[in-house]
Amino acid sequence: MYPIGMPGWVYVFTYNHNWIAGSVELAGILGMILGLVNAIRGVEKEPKWLNRVMITAMAFGLTVSLYDFGGIKTWNQALEITMDVSFFAGVYFLGKKKPSGYLWFISMLASNAGLQYIKGATLLAYQQILSMAFIIDAYRHSQRKVVKI
Repeated sequence: MYPIGMPGWVYVFTYNHNWIAGSVELAGILGMILGLVNAIRGVEKEPKWLNRVMITAMAFGLTVSLYDFGGIKTWNQALEITMDVSFFAGVYFLGKKKPSGYLWFISMLASNAGLQYIKGATLLAYQQILSMAFIIDAYRHSQRKVVKI
C-alpha cells in the first residue's frame, strides 16, 4: 500500500516546503525497491542507477531544505534532519541487508523521541523509546551466528 500513497505525500511535503520529508518519502520507496531487487537478484546485484538515485534524492532534499530555510537555526531542525537522514540511511543499509541499518533506525527513533518531547508530546516520545527496544532486538538477532548441523 505504501507505494500507492507515496506520490501524494511527496507532493504534500514539497508543496509545503518540507523538502527533507518529501525526499525521505521518495528515497524510502527507492529503498524498498532496492530491498526487493536484492531479494530477487541477490545482494550487490542491484542496478547502479538505483543507488545513485536514492543518494541524490536525499542529498537534494537536504540541500534544498538548508537553502530554503537559510541553514539550521533551531534545535528542532537539527533533530528533524537527524531523524530524516537516519531513516534514509537505515532503509538504504537494510535494503542492502546490512545490520547497521538497525543502528540508523535507533538514531532516527531517538531523534524523534527528543523532538516529540520538545513539542510536549510526551506519550509519543515514550512510544519512540519503546520502539527502540524492538529495533535493538532485531539488531541483536541479526548479529547471532547461525550454527549449521
